[in-house]
Amino acid sequence: MNHSSQHSVRRGPTLRGSGRYRPAISRNSVRRPSKGSPDDEEQIGLTEIQPDETCSSMSEKIETEHSEETFTDIISHPVEEYHAHQKREKSFQSRAHRWSVHHSLTQQQQGERIQRQLSKRQSEQIHYSIVLHFRQLRGNQSFVLDYDAANDFCQRLHLSLQERIQFNGVHDTDSLTEFLYKIKRDFSIKIHHKSGKYVHHQHHNDGSNHIIEINENVYIEFKPKFNSHLHLPLLEATRRPFFQHPEPDLSADIGQEKAASWLELFYDLFYVATLTQFTHSHHIKDWASLGVYAQWFVITWWAWCASSLYTARFDTDDVVHHIYKLIEMCAVIGMAGSSEYFQNSTGYVYGYIALKAVLAIEYFVVFIVAILAKSKSRVPLAFYIGANLVSIALWASSLVILEKGTHRILWYLGILSEVLVNVIVRDDKTLSWAASHLAERLGLLSLIVLGENLMGLVSLVAMSGNYLIIVVPNFMAVFIIFGFFFMYFEDFNKEVQQHE
Repeated sequence: MNHSSQHSVRRGPTLRGSGRYRPAISRNSVRRPSKGSPDDEEQIGLTEIQPDETCSSMSEKIETEHSEETFTDIISHPVEEYHAHQKREKSFQSRAHRWSVHHSLTQQQQGERIQRQLSKRQSEQIHYSIVLHFRQLRGNQSFVLDYDAANDFCQRLHLSLQERIQFNGVHDTDSLTEFLYKIKRDFSIKIHHKSGKYVHHQHHNDGSNHIIEINENVYIEFKPKFNSHLHLPLLEATRRPFFQHPEPDLSADIGQEKAASWLELFYDLFYVATLTQFTHSHHIKDWASLGVYAQWFVITWWAWCASSLYTARFDTDDVVHHIYKLIEMCAVIGMAGSSEYFQNSTGYVYGYIALKAVLAIEYFVVFIVAILAKSKSRVPLAFYIGANLVSIALWASSLVILEKGTHRILWYLGILSEVLVNVIVRDDKTLSWAASHLAERLGLLSLIVLGENLMGLVSLVAMSGNYLIIVVPNFMAVFIIFGFFFMYFEDFNKEVQQHE
């Protein structure tokens, strides 16, 4: 038989389990293995089945696994082999379907996914509050931004194409503020002083704030607005600093005052408690009792006022200033505990000395900063320190003659020296009160005094009953208290004007 004749080639439907491919065989002839071949079995093979074009991009290769079979098996057991083939085909189709469902997306699904991503990006856009900083108080100033700075400004404010075109015409600070008003972006303006480089340096060190320099005197600060606690800065960035040096030159601070801090309001409560206790225990019945009440009130009022004059201008709300307030609170409580017999109490004297010592240390720190910054405020600050030291010396000297009535002369001489220094340096612009919240603090003290009168009135009304002869004078007292309130607060303005 001629084994070399070429006939049609039949390809079997299966593969060997070992993974070897069977060679093509002739329909009418069988190539027998050569003598000595280790394999006595006929080798009937297939070329490798290529995957369908629709599954060519499948990342997972699908293989068919079945037992070894020969051409003789196919002829001998055609039904079993056919069922095996059907089972393999169903397995292939099932795997292909699972892959298609898992990996392929329709055009609609792709569009929805893109839309969700865009919405997520828009929701994650950072919005900024804008602060326009002037290192010195000057008039309209021109500037020129390079391409990178202008593009950064537009991106952070999410300007539209039309707004970008309008921004191209902005070349000075007046037109910049007008542009921000026009595009309805919230912003604020802060004017510093000649040593404003300290504030600028602090902003540059804040990782959450961004700075764009406009010119040598003006820069813009972008503060992120956080809508969720998940976007808050790191805890280290929000912690209260241990110490921040006070600003020694306040000549450029103008405008409405800042609001009083929570610590200041809490500190005022200690004076409220002291005033309440002394008022309820010292009823004014004659001129002598009025004189005693006036003596105590002058000392207590000035102790509060001297502390507030410093806090309204130089308090930086750091840990060190909180410690100062804690010491002052302890001193106030010590004075309140001795208020029943304050005229001859060593505890009352020591409490006042402690208040003045804290105040002298606070002014001394500002004085050192003024020297380092070469500020003109170092002269009036030296007067403040000297006045507090003189007051401490006079009050300490009164301890020697505390049993005598003349010791109170030393007390009021010390207070007089402090008041005179404050009056002398009040027109110094470097220690301006224009941007302080001094007016608010004084208004709160006035309310406290009026509140004490009201509390005393209510207690008398509760004991007097509802007789007409008593009710009418009580109503008259209400009119008097309201008149005092009207007189103080009808034209009350929180703005403190700078003396020219």
